[in-house]
Amino acid sequence: MAKYVKLKKVWKMLHDLGGCDAEPESWADGWDKAIDAAIGELYKLPAADVQEVKHGKWRQEYRSGREINKGFVSSCCDMWNERKTDYCPNCGAKMDGGKNEK
Repeated sequence: MAKYVKLKKVWKMLHDLGGCDAEPESWADGWDKAIDAAIGELYKLPAADVQEVKHGKWRQEYRSGREINKGFVSSCCDMWNERKTDYCPNCGAKMDGGKNEK
């Protein structure tokens, strides 16, 4: 499962770990140590509570190929709806025809 963290916390952590306050000739060494330390610290950050967005699009037929006379069918869960909406009322998929449509 993917782990999502807050970008501001990562940026502050990297800034605090080294390189930023070092002498100019030691910046590279400071950043090498900071990156090593950052990798260890990243695993300690709490994950954000997120869910991957499902995408779909409205169609004029079911997956079986059976066409409909009225309304629309969602490509994400094959459910009929009388009108196009921004989100599938059955499964919550974003109905924008996104590239990760299943």
